[in-house]
Amino acid sequence: MVEVIWSEISFEDLYNIIEFISRDSGKYASLQAEKIIGTTNLLEHSALVGKPVREFDDPSIREIVCGNYRIIYEVISKSSVLILTIHHGKRLVENNPAFKKKK
Repeated sequence: MVEVIWSEISFEDLYNIIEFISRDSGKYASLQAEKIIGTTNLLEHSALVGKPVREFDDPSIREIVCGNYRIIYEVISKSSVLILTIHHGKRLVENNPAFKKKK
Protein backbone atom coordinates (compact mmCIF):
# COMPACT_ATOMS: atom_id res chain seq x y z
CA MET A 1 0.00 0.00 0.00
CA VAL A 2 1.31 3.44 -0.97
CA GLU A 3 1.00 6.35 1.45
CA VAL A 4 -0.46 9.41 -0.30
CA ILE A 5 0.68 12.68 1.27
CA TRP A 6 -0.91 16.00 0.29
CA SER A 7 1.29 19.10 0.25
CA GLU A 8 -0.02 22.37 1.62
CA ILE A 9 -0.19 23.74 -1.93
CA SER A 10 -2.26 20.78 -3.14
CA PHE A 11 -4.76 21.29 -0.28
CA GLU A 12 -5.01 24.96 -1.25
CA ASP A 13 -5.50 24.00 -4.90
CA LEU A 14 -8.38 21.66 -4.02
CA TYR A 15 -9.98 24.30 -1.81
CA ASN A 16 -9.67 26.94 -4.55
CA ILE A 17 -11.18 24.61 -7.16
CA ILE A 18 -14.13 23.83 -4.90
CA GLU A 19 -14.61 27.50 -4.04
CA PHE A 20 -14.52 28.56 -7.71
CA ILE A 21 -16.97 25.91 -8.92
CA SER A 22 -19.31 26.48 -5.98
CA ARG A 23 -19.93 30.05 -7.18
CA ASP A 24 -22.09 28.42 -9.84
CA SER A 25 -23.04 25.13 -8.24
CA GLY A 26 -22.34 23.63 -4.84
CA LYS A 27 -23.42 20.26 -6.18
CA TYR A 28 -20.85 20.27 -9.01
CA ALA A 29 -18.15 21.61 -6.70
CA SER A 30 -18.75 18.64 -4.41
CA LEU A 31 -18.77 16.18 -7.32
CA GLN A 32 -15.48 17.58 -8.67
CA ALA A 33 -13.86 17.31 -5.25
CA GLU A 34 -15.00 13.68 -5.00
CA LYS A 35 -13.59 12.92 -8.46
CA ILE A 36 -10.21 14.47 -7.62
CA ILE A 37 -9.94 12.70 -4.27
CA GLY A 38 -11.09 9.43 -5.85
CA THR A 39 -8.44 9.77 -8.53
CA THR A 40 -5.69 10.36 -5.96
CA ASN A 41 -6.83 7.18 -4.20
CA LEU A 42 -5.57 5.24 -7.26
CA LEU A 43 -2.07 6.08 -6.06
CA GLU A 44 -2.60 3.92 -2.96
CA HIS A 45 -2.25 0.86 -5.20
CA SER A 46 0.76 1.94 -7.27
CA ALA A 47 3.07 4.94 -7.08
CA LEU A 48 3.75 4.64 -10.81
CA VAL A 49 0.13 4.66 -12.03
CA GLY A 50 0.57 8.13 -13.54
CA LYS A 51 2.75 9.18 -16.45
CA PRO A 52 5.85 11.39 -16.21
CA VAL A 53 5.14 15.11 -16.48
CA ARG A 54 6.34 16.26 -19.91
CA GLU A 55 7.54 19.66 -18.64
CA PHE A 56 10.18 18.07 -16.41
CA ASP A 57 13.09 15.77 -17.07
CA ASP A 58 12.46 13.88 -13.84
CA PRO A 59 10.73 10.49 -13.89
CA SER A 60 9.74 10.88 -10.23
CA ILE A 61 7.43 13.81 -11.10
CA ARG A 62 4.27 12.18 -12.45
CA GLU A 63 0.64 13.04 -13.15
CA ILE A 64 -2.84 11.59 -13.33
CA VAL A 65 -5.45 13.49 -15.35
CA CYS A 66 -8.89 14.03 -13.81
CA GLY A 67 -11.16 15.93 -16.17
CA ASN A 68 -9.62 19.37 -16.74
CA TYR A 69 -7.12 18.91 -13.92
CA ARG A 70 -3.66 17.42 -13.75
CA ILE A 71 -2.91 15.87 -10.37
CA ILE A 72 0.85 16.20 -10.24
CA TYR A 73 2.77 14.21 -7.66
CA GLU A 74 6.28 13.14 -6.76
CA VAL A 75 7.25 9.55 -6.10
CA ILE A 76 9.19 9.67 -2.85
CA SER A 77 9.63 5.89 -2.64
CA LYS A 78 7.80 2.71 -3.67
CA SER A 79 5.57 3.20 -0.65
CA SER A 80 5.13 6.99 -0.55
CA VAL A 81 4.01 9.76 -2.92
CA LEU A 82 3.54 13.50 -2.38
CA ILE A 83 0.71 15.31 -4.17
CA LEU A 84 2.43 18.52 -5.30
CA THR A 85 -0.46 20.33 -6.97
CA ILE A 86 -3.79 20.05 -8.70
CA HIS A 87 -3.22 22.04 -11.84
CA HIS A 88 -5.76 23.15 -14.45
CA GLY A 89 -4.74 21.69 -17.80
CA LYS A 90 -5.08 24.98 -19.71
CA ARG A 91 -2.58 26.80 -17.51
CA LEU A 92 1.18 26.75 -17.87
CA VAL A 93 2.94 24.52 -15.35
CA GLU A 94 5.85 26.97 -15.22
CA ASN A 95 3.56 29.50 -13.50
CA ASN A 96 2.52 27.09 -10.75
CA PRO A 97 4.09 27.94 -7.35
CA ALA A 98 4.58 24.24 -6.59
CA PHE A 99 7.35 24.11 -9.22
CA LYS A 100 9.34 27.25 -8.54
CA LYS A 101 11.98 25.12 -6.81
CA LYS A 102 11.70 22.13 -9.17
CA LYS A 103 12.94 23.91 -12.30
